[in-house]
Amino acid sequence: MVELTSRAHPVHLFFFFSLFLQAQGQQLQANEQTILLRLKQYWNSPPLIDQWAASNTPDAHCSWPGVTCTGGSVTELDLSNMNINSTTPSFLCELGNLKKLNLSNNNIPGGFPSVLYNCSKLNYLDISQNFFVGPLPSDIDRMANLQYLSVAANNFSFDIPPAIGRLSQLRYLRLYQCQFNGTYPAEEIANLSNLVVLELAYNMKLIPSSFPMSFTTKLKKLTSLWMTNMNLMGQIPETIGNLESLQLLDLSRNRLTGKIPSSIFTLKNLSSLYIFGTNLSGEIPQKIESLELESIDLSENKLTGSIPEGFGELNKLQSLVLMFNQLSGIIPESLGRLPALTDVRLFSNNLSGVLPPDFGRFSPLEDFEVDNNQFTGPLPENLCFAGKLVGVVANNNNLTGKLPESLGNCSGLIIVSVSNNRLSGKVPGGLWTLFNMSIVQLKNNDFSGDLPDRISSKLSRIEISNNLFSGNIPASMGTWKNLKVLDASNNILSGSIPYEITNLSLLDTLLLDRNNLSGNLPESGSSSKSSKNLLFIILAAVFASSTVMVVCTFMLKVYRNSRRDTGYAWKLTPFHKLDFTEPHILSGLTEQNVVGSGGSGKVYKVPIYHWQGRCVANRLTRGT
Repeated sequence: MVELTSRAHPVHLFFFFSLFLQAQGQQLQANEQTILLRLKQYWNSPPLIDQWAASNTPDAHCSWPGVTCTGGSVTELDLSNMNINSTTPSFLCELGNLKKLNLSNNNIPGGFPSVLYNCSKLNYLDISQNFFVGPLPSDIDRMANLQYLSVAANNFSFDIPPAIGRLSQLRYLRLYQCQFNGTYPAEEIANLSNLVVLELAYNMKLIPSSFPMSFTTKLKKLTSLWMTNMNLMGQIPETIGNLESLQLLDLSRNRLTGKIPSSIFTLKNLSSLYIFGTNLSGEIPQKIESLELESIDLSENKLTGSIPEGFGELNKLQSLVLMFNQLSGIIPESLGRLPALTDVRLFSNNLSGVLPPDFGRFSPLEDFEVDNNQFTGPLPENLCFAGKLVGVVANNNNLTGKLPESLGNCSGLIIVSVSNNRLSGKVPGGLWTLFNMSIVQLKNNDFSGDLPDRISSKLSRIEISNNLFSGNIPASMGTWKNLKVLDASNNILSGSIPYEITNLSLLDTLLLDRNNLSGNLPESGSSSKSSKNLLFIILAAVFASSTVMVVCTFMLKVYRNSRRDTGYAWKLTPFHKLDFTEPHILSGLTEQNVVGSGGSGKVYKVPIYHWQGRCVANRLTRGT
């Protein structure tokens, strides 16, 4: 007899097992699609989620906006910028394979969404830029798999809980710009040995504390440390040089004192260094080994000494900001030859010497600000060699020579401000008509030549007083539609004021006194406020001789009445030289002695000074 056996063939087993897995997968996908549609309904169908629509295709949801699947199952939800304005529902964690959740930049209210504790595989959570309030939970370490946590830019308050330091897998911790008003667990955070990025900035309500020494000894993997404006006090420890992986260090806007540790400039990977707005003093370390540096901002401190020669070896340096310090000496010439330099802001120091002539020649320079120093010699000729220059600000130095002709071809230039120097010659013709030119400030120099016939349509301020400009005011001035301020006082302009000047409806300030102008005032048929104001300003600034005599008489009367018991006697004749000082006049400028008011605003100040023996009104501007 033949014995029959019933054994399943391996091929059959594999087939049935595959069918089972497929059915299970389809069921999972159907469930996940249902969960996502519930989520859409719960959040009242925000516009950007509105594309989520039911489908008979099991994995259709994997192509929905913000949804990422792996193996047909949802593993990531990027719901940032979705205009969500409701709380986070607990059923979200029914997406059992969810690893990454980004809810940033929405309008989600309430406390920290502890319902997410049930998302057991979650390793990435970003809830930044919402309206969360209250404390971070003391058991936040229940989210044990987190490698990335950002709760930044919310209204979380109270202490930062020590439990943060028990999230042992964390690599990115972003707690910046909240309302924390207690302490932060520095020692516990220092135990997060895998941290790559730590951001605690703009928690200015934290209780004052010193820079944690433990950060420098334990967080050896840190590449970014951002601690701006969080009430740090005391000195930066020399051990900060232990953070050898550091690429970004920002300790700005704190109450730090002492010197800059020399070890900072030994960090070989450092690319961005920001320690501005503190109370650091002493010299900048001269030995520079951080050759990867791209940006340095040490402004608004009390630093002394010179700019290190070593900065001239930083071939990747793009931005050097040292303004508002007490630095002295010259700028190393090698700085002018750096190939990547775009931003130079050295203003308000005690720097001197000649500006390095190669600035702009080898790099795409955009911003050049060296005002309020003691520089001599000319402006560098090649500032706009690469055609990227946006601004030149060099006021209040002892510069000589001419404005570089190349500035007249610098298409991106917005501002040229070189007042209070000893510059001379003619202004490059093309400068006035550059497409983006908005501000030209050349006051108190020896520039000469005529006013331009044409200017940029964006030019709003022209300040050229106390120079040697000559010739007529061009009739084309009436087309300078965006001009708000024209100060051409104390030049040698001649001729009459063109009628077209009354077309400048935006003009707030027109100062033409101390020139050789003559003729009649232009009359406008318009009764608009701007026209009346404009004519009032012209009248006050240029043809005020008779009016000024009345004002002077009034001031003298006020002065004599206020000093009646002093025995002073005055005889006022036309163009009499008045030898009383401005404080005498100002003593009469009270609300009881207002000269006048009207559509132009209140005339509240008329300084009187000596100029060629005449009593002259300095300036009147439109009231606001």
